[in-house]
Amino acid sequence: MLDTLYKNAVVSITKNYVNQQADVPAAAVAKDVFKAMKDGHYHNARLIDVTGRPKNKENIARTDFEKAAVEAIRSGKEYVEEIAFVDGRPILRAATVVPAVMEQCIICHGKREKNLLGTIIYELPIK
Repeated sequence: MLDTLYKNAVVSITKNYVNQQADVPAAAVAKDVFKAMKDGHYHNARLIDVTGRPKNKENIARTDFEKAAVEAIRSGKEYVEEIAFVDGRPILRAATVVPAVMEQCIICHGKREKNLLGTIIYELPIK
């Protein structure tokens, strides 16, 4: 559900508001929404580059899960998950593929192999 929500929002923003490289990228808006969700203690989400040439250095994989997810996405997987524990509480970690799906994506990202740009990493508490 979250993946569908975020990806459709990014596509809609891009389709309606991104026409040149100087426009605010939809990913910036997505990051604002990710922050609101984290600040509300709902879940964590992060955009991670899989191309090896991130537009923003903050978008590199940091954790072992993020690094493993990047490798899995690069090798063709569209979804990766694991159950982990943080402070003794179970969480679901998931990663989903972020492809370039429209011409406006290429304005900023250029042509990419398999149109692959990144992954969204989710961390959701399990209750």
